[in-house]
Amino acid sequence: MKKIAIIADDLTGASDCGAMLLPYAVEVEVLLDGKIKEIASNHAVVINTDSRSLPSAVAYSKIAKAAEGVALTAPDIIYKKIDSTMRGNVGQELDALYDVLKPDVILLAPGLPSQGRVVKAGIHYLHGIPLAETEAAKDPKTPVKHSDIKQLVSSQSKHRIHHLSVEEIRSGYEKRVEQLLTAVSMGAKIITADSEDDDDLRLLSEAAVATKLNVIYAGSAGLMEYLPTAHGLERKVVSPSLDLMEETVLLVVGSVSPVGRKQLNWLMESDDSVQFLEVDPVMLLQDNLEDSNEWKIVMEEAQDAHAAGKHIVLFSSSEKPVASDEEEAIRNSNKIAQNLGVVAAAMVNRMKISRLFLTGGDTAIRVMEALQADSFHILGQVEAGVPIGQLNGTEIIAVTKAGSFGSQKVMGNALELLKGVDKVEANYRN
Repeated sequence: MKKIAIIADDLTGASDCGAMLLPYAVEVEVLLDGKIKEIASNHAVVINTDSRSLPSAVAYSKIAKAAEGVALTAPDIIYKKIDSTMRGNVGQELDALYDVLKPDVILLAPGLPSQGRVVKAGIHYLHGIPLAETEAAKDPKTPVKHSDIKQLVSSQSKHRIHHLSVEEIRSGYEKRVEQLLTAVSMGAKIITADSEDDDDLRLLSEAAVATKLNVIYAGSAGLMEYLPTAHGLERKVVSPSLDLMEETVLLVVGSVSPVGRKQLNWLMESDDSVQFLEVDPVMLLQDNLEDSNEWKIVMEEAQDAHAAGKHIVLFSSSEKPVASDEEEAIRNSNKIAQNLGVVAAAMVNRMKISRLFLTGGDTAIRVMEALQADSFHILGQVEAGVPIGQLNGTEIIAVTKAGSFGSQKVMGNALELLKGVDKVEANYRN
């Protein structure tokens, strides 16, 4: 029986990474306030540091503090969840883990081939396009400037880095293990790795365990899928289900990613049981939001939709407010996410809504903060990488989704599940 600690830089990533442990009958709890708690045997705690878009020095401090707490719980596996498109303070956060926990090495494999995130010859591709040429490079808070993962991490980290190619990963069991041991003996503190398909991640995880080194693992949810088996955990025949009564579902769309907007557009064209409420981002920048006329209008529209038996989609316009510089744009983005959370929480409280769909990591955490939730118990998945769980201490069931994850129909699938048409069934890959 293992104890597992995951440190994640945003909420949706925390949830989708934790969901990878469900097939092993591991109880998974996401801690929303960043505070560690004791880990029971066969349990995992996922600490959300909410540090992806913070200044690098602040992110380092938050990860260091989380790492100090993790050290006290003596977990068997420590995992650093990063964004699958390498946004955020990846290098600085790995440095914080290394400096506090003093492992032999950190193994970073950011690829998630099943979701179109492939690393080949050190270059990270998103659906066949180098990262620095994709939407990740245009992220308003943490734009990705390099496609080469070693170069990207080196630009943020003070530690020596070695890269492991796919040829080395596929060179045979003994050679894989030898490559890792040699890199560490030569002074590497962080090893980055290719992954052209999911099996590369399996081979990598097995080799890392075989080295007998003290390894901290890092990556997207992809590498985590294979670590439990590599560490001796057995897959269980588990198919948790949750019967849901039909009631109003509130879907909150904060992500402005092209993928997320396509998913929203699909729902608009496909489901007439939903009332769509578009909020002007300028409204969400107001200081006294609840006193505004726009607040009253959107609340009245939501209450009318609820009374008519419709489900509600709350989303902000994709138009960005004018900003004088990058710092103001980031402040605007943070405030929009925070106030969208305030609006959503007010709807939940006024209409006694207990079924939520939250997309966009910033939006999801702000909604849960506004609802004063401190943790999230993962129950299953709607689709791969799209978990569903319960806010502890409440009756609220929520689906969380990273902006660029999920099929075109993911919002419709989640809606059908949340309104009681389907049962929650864990989407496990066998």
